[in-house]
Amino acid sequence: MQIYDYQHNLGLILLDRKELESKYEQLKASSEDTDTMLKRERAAQQSALAETRKKEENLKKNLCIQKECVSNVRFHLN
Repeated sequence: MQIYDYQHNLGLILLDRKELESKYEQLKASSEDTDTMLKRERAAQQSALAETRKKEENLKKNLCIQKECVSNVRFHLN
């Protein structure tokens, strides 16, 4: 009877191990997918930030040009 109990418990342990391995593989795949999505989102965010910085620089240049134009108009009106 003791051998039967041992074999039964060993069988249950093997089933648990297979189930845990399956869950591990699922979690690993999910983690890899999440990492891939995170990398894509970071790349998109960096691209958007770079584009925003370019727009900011262009706006600053345009503002300087406008100020210079206003200054020139005031100078010529006086």
